[in-house]
Amino acid sequence: ILVQGILLVVFLFVTAWFNRFSADDYLFIGELRNFSFAEIYQKLYLTWNGRWTYNFAILFFIKFSEYKYFLFAFNGLSFLLLFYSIYLVLNVLNKKHETNLNFKTVLLYTIVFSGVFFFFTHFTGQSWFWISASLAYLWSCIFFLFGLSSWLKPIHRFFDYFVIIICCLIK
Repeated sequence: ILVQGILLVVFLFVTAWFNRFSADDYLFIGELRNFSFAEIYQKLYLTWNGRWTYNFAILFFIKFSEYKYFLFAFNGLSFLLLFYSIYLVLNVLNKKHETNLNFKTVLLYTIVFSGVFFFFTHFTGQSWFWISASLAYLWSCIFFLFGLSSWLKPIHRFFDYFVIIICCLIK
């Protein structure tokens, strides 16, 4: 199982290295060159979709498209955030149910769950590697998991409530 997990991580990062922009990503890049952020945001909100955080995120991240390793960095960030959010949920469940799993076991379960999530995702290329789609779908799952990990904690602090509210507002 460990080898399978390592191969999954290697596969994700190799695929991210050879990633390319999608047609929607090129549309946003072209729009940013011709219009202001506010004009594009208004157009996106009124004609594309009403998800205000997605519209802001796509316009924020696509500004970095001129950098050589942007796609690799963006996908790497997405994968690391996903792994970390899954790890947080599993770690909270481990502590809550007193299963006493060590760090390596929780990390292994994190990678296994990530692999299952990857292979059960419909249109993995779009949902995991295209900027416009991954911000809409993959990042929604990531923030849901961050919020879930805060919600599952037995004792909530102010920061936990803050994370839950922010994660609910994201998508």
